[in-house]
Amino acid sequence: MAYSLENHRILLTRPYQAALKDKLLIEKRNGHAVIIPMIETQSYKSECEEAILTRIHQYSWIVFTSRNAVSFTLAVLEKNNLLGVLKTIQIAAIGKRTADFLESRGYPVSFYPESFRAADFVKEFPFDRIMGERVLFPQGNLARNIIMNTFEQHGISCDKWVLYKTVKADQSKALLKALAADSFEIITFASPSAVLNFVEILQSSEDLYQLVMNEKWTIASIGPTTTEELKKNKLPVHIEPAAYTMAALIDEIACYYTQH
Repeated sequence: MAYSLENHRILLTRPYQAALKDKLLIEKRNGHAVIIPMIETQSYKSECEEAILTRIHQYSWIVFTSRNAVSFTLAVLEKNNLLGVLKTIQIAAIGKRTADFLESRGYPVSFYPESFRAADFVKEFPFDRIMGERVLFPQGNLARNIIMNTFEQHGISCDKWVLYKTVKADQSKALLKALAADSFEIITFASPSAVLNFVEILQSSEDLYQLVMNEKWTIASIGPTTTEELKKNKLPVHIEPAAYTMAALIDEIACYYTQH
């Protein structure tokens, strides 16, 4: 059952283009979304990019740990007339949403775990079948290397390819103004980096900081990694979905307010 979000105002802190999709999901439930990005993603050309593109045909697998990694990889490959390579390399994805994103663009996915967690990925991946092969890991500058490190522990050759950077969005005035005006009642976070920038901005206003700490706003986290960062910064966490996607988080928010 799809619960309503009528009369509920939700702050979205993801990068603007991603938040627009979340806004539509909220509005479908008659809720109101406020977009104030805490982070932005920017393309980045690493020193190893040309070498990776030169040997791209040598990789047996490419592992995508986010939709951002997919988008930036496709952009670089298209620019270099190498998109066809993805039809010859086996593809692994961190979870179903990333796999669906790839397949919607015509790239079949050979492996993804049951749940969107690095721990499940490394538990389920058939490492014994790819010994001696080479694996490519496109990612952002803040990506955790749990999966890649596990490949290397199995003696598999891995190359990290940083394609984009996550940077702070310059939204301090907008955020403080919206908090002071009580423009929303729910704050959502989809990454640890968004939490860090939020906290940094918040610390410039002792009054607002205390209000957040005293649970004036309901805080919703997309999953365990983001929740860990919130708790590390002593912020309360009221909502976390079982599936680590924004669609599931919005479902959980609607369910939460139906029960409270």
